[in-house]
Amino acid sequence: MSRAKLPTEFFNEDTYTIKPKAKSKKAYDDSSWLPTDHEGQLSVDVFETAKNIVITAPIAGVKPNNLEIYVSQDVITIRGRREDCHDFKDRNYLYQECHWGMFSRSIILPVHVSSDGAEAKLKAGVLIITLPKKGNSMFIPVSEIEDE
Repeated sequence: MSRAKLPTEFFNEDTYTIKPKAKSKKAYDDSSWLPTDHEGQLSVDVFETAKNIVITAPIAGVKPNNLEIYVSQDVITIRGRREDCHDFKDRNYLYQECHWGMFSRSIILPVHVSSDGAEAKLKAGVLIITLPKKGNSMFIPVSEIEDE
């Protein structure tokens, strides 16, 4: 039984790391692959209760004055900025999983909501948005017509 071979021209000898491009000295520089004006996407949970749509989002490190929330009848947009509070010069990331800078998220809501009575609270680094459902939806019963 023969084993498939990887195209070795792309890999270092350990076959787990990718070789840098020959002309690029910044291949291992973490900033070379992601533009500085990149906007991250906010992770959210969206659920409903009998009267409300509730959105929760972990936003640790974000101050309330760095948040903007816009709501229309069926779309909500959350925008903000997470400031990098580290004063380290000459840092060389080994892992970078946290997004620093601008982030946003637009969510199409399953029902129309009212901005009257909407609330946004920040509790222990979690944003909690409560949106009252609009009462203009109506249940339409389906009746069966018998064949003649």
